[in-house]
Amino acid sequence: MMRMLPATLAIGMVAGFVLCACGDGYDTEEAEATCDTIKQADANNYNCMSQADYDACVTCHEDCGDACLVVDTACPPSFSCGE
Repeated sequence: MMRMLPATLAIGMVAGFVLCACGDGYDTEEAEATCDTIKQADANNYNCMSQADYDACVTCHEDCGDACLVVDTACPPSFSCGE
């Protein structure tokens, strides 16, 4: 029984790392494509999305994927992970 404990702990740790790596966020390319679409819509309407706002959009989509929401559509837009 004690001989199995280290192997069980090791398997649990590996599974934990794999699950953490498989989050709901987008990869950078997908996040940038999504934010490019949002930025283009902003340019057509308000034209107030700065590079910092774009970077916040990308970070939000990398962290949250589909759960990233445009919280405030005023100038400039802001982004947050949905609950």
